Amino acid sequence: RTDTLMTIRVRFGGGPVCERRTPKIAVKQKIRTVKRGETTAYEVTVTNRSVLCGKQTIELQKTLAPKGWSVTISKKKSTVALFAPDAQKKFIVRVTVPKIASLQTRTLRLQARLKYSPKVETTETLKTTVR
Repeated sequence: RTDTLMTIRVRFGGGPVCERRTPKIAVKQKIRTVKRGETTAYEVTVTNRSVLCGKQTIELQKTLAPKGWSVTISKKKSTVALFAPDAQKKFIVRVTVPKIASLQTRTLRLQARLKYSPKVETTETLKTTVR
């Protein structure tokens, strides 16, 4: 600094900003009909839609299922680790209807969420009709 000149240095930093977005869930044939005591399988695809965040850990889990029904998701602990940007992972969700289930349409709800930002989540509803 001099009496007539002052230098100011401005530094913009941090690089690009990570934008965490809700994962996308896509399901082939969301409505199924199944007989009592049988199993049906849903093909579920989860997509990481976050931008400039690098790899993310996304969890797929059931949040609602009829009492007594068996629901299993094909990945260990329903977690997909290190999910690259725009990457898709396929899951098979198997639903077994009890032999004593009532003849009606029931709801199953799945949730995909960012593991380290659990409020960044989305849900998808599946329907199973027992005949």
